Amino acid sequence: MKMDIDLGRFKVVYGDKVYHALALREMCFRDLDSKEMEKNIINKPVFLGILAINEDGNVIDIYDEAWMFQFIPVVQK
Repeated sequence: MKMDIDLGRFKVVYGDKVYHALALREMCFRDLDSKEMEKNIINKPVFLGILAINEDGNVIDIYDEAWMFQFIPVVQK
């Protein structure tokens, strides 16, 4: 599923690095038929595509399994 959801208020931890998240670009769910989708109230994505800014200030696109990402809200003082 292609989309662009603003994640500018979050940092994303991927691997051993923390990036400034820009957008959620893509989500993929495992194939479920409509009866399974209706039965499950919460369905978790299997893969995510995240647009972020790396430590060099470059925009990067990370596409990997959803469990590999952790999102942390940016707290304003």
